[in-house]
Amino acid sequence: MDIRGAMMAPTEVLARQHYQSVCDMFEKYGVGFRAELLTGSMKAKERREAYARIESGEADVVIGTHALIQDKVQYHNLGLVITDEQHRFGVRQREALAKKGKDATYSCHERNADSSNSGHYYLRRSGSFCDRRAPQGPPAG
Repeated sequence: MDIRGAMMAPTEVLARQHYQSVCDMFEKYGVGFRAELLTGSMKAKERREAYARIESGEADVVIGTHALIQDKVQYHNLGLVITDEQHRFGVRQREALAKKGKDATYSCHERNADSSNSGHYYLRRSGSFCDRRAPQGPPAG
């Protein structure tokens, strides 16, 4: 499957923690995925190199701050978006990241995480992501 994921955190410290946790998890379980960190404080050269890996699909999971929604960031088949501490982002910011998955082969799924259900938990449970769909019809009963 050629689907990529992105996880947006509200602070650089939290983004770096998620990045390290995901890298450790990929290594521990021998997962052949590459995680990419993208933050606003990166040097221009580092950012350009990260943009290239993200656009080419070399980066399977991109973890970062608001930098993930910049116009320069072009995702390769983005199919999963996780927003950690979603209450710290505006609706438009969350939508901007999800819309970057508009060209995905499959529809882009969005998942919001908070302290009780951390973002890397969803990456660990691949295949069991929930998408945000409106309820279909009235409740039963």
